[in-house]
Amino acid sequence: MQVRKISLSHLQKADMPVIMDNIINVLKEHDVEKLHLDFMLQVLEKNRLQLSTTEALYVPLQLTPEVAEWHNQRIKLAGSISIQMRGIAQANLENRSEEIKIAQEVVKLYLSRLRKKNKQEAESLIASVLNAVDKVPHVNDAFTKIGLMPYVNELRNANQTHNSLYIERNAEHSKRQRGSQNKAIIREAQAAMRTLFEQIDVANRTYPELNYDPLILRLNAVLVRFTNSIKTRLTYNKKRAEKARQEKNADKTEMQLMCVDKKPTGGDDC
Repeated sequence: MQVRKISLSHLQKADMPVIMDNIINVLKEHDVEKLHLDFMLQVLEKNRLQLSTTEALYVPLQLTPEVAEWHNQRIKLAGSISIQMRGIAQANLENRSEEIKIAQEVVKLYLSRLRKKNKQEAESLIASVLNAVDKVPHVNDAFTKIGLMPYVNELRNANQTHNSLYIERNAEHSKRQRGSQNKAIIREAQAAMRTLFEQIDVANRTYPELNYDPLILRLNAVLVRFTNSIKTRLTYNKKRAEKARQEKNADKTEMQLMCVDKKPTGGDDC
């Protein structure tokens, strides 16, 4: 029996103290002196203490609530545009039928059921509708003539505020991550765990008269749980990135088709 392999480098930093606590507790359940692991337990406890000094890495970023608040504001304003669009369409203004049709297509394409989208999808759609209004002349003309531009401008302002706060928050996050001392502590903790696993495997072969199986079983149960968490997160991130890529391509194709369908002969490029 061997200790299971785990990609410690793929653990989220907030998981590092948790997995170390789990492993230390498992070791303490066994006679580490008899199993020749007492020194490794001391090493792990020392590394765990050092890891607690990186606590700032796991504290929520200061601007996170404001970023979330402005994202919600964007969603509300996008919903307001959808509501206004429905009201204008129901008014059945014959002299604005073409503009209403164009605006409806854009609102339906980008702002329909936005609350049901995840944050990344919603951001992409909001950026797309603002880009369409700003870059496609006949779309801008339609929104202007039916009176939706004030709502679009509010959405644009909220989007700019959100993005500024988001960039500032990410800068804070990057500053935390760049701390070479913190990185060194995390790497040392990971190295200590790898050394423990290797030593257990070596000791299991070196001392056949000792029974390492109960210890390995308990450790493997911990490692399986964290390995599954890593796999789930990586799979989710991969699917989310692929979905965002497909939606971006679909939006680009839709805008290109809109330009072809609506652009007047000799008009400006979209």
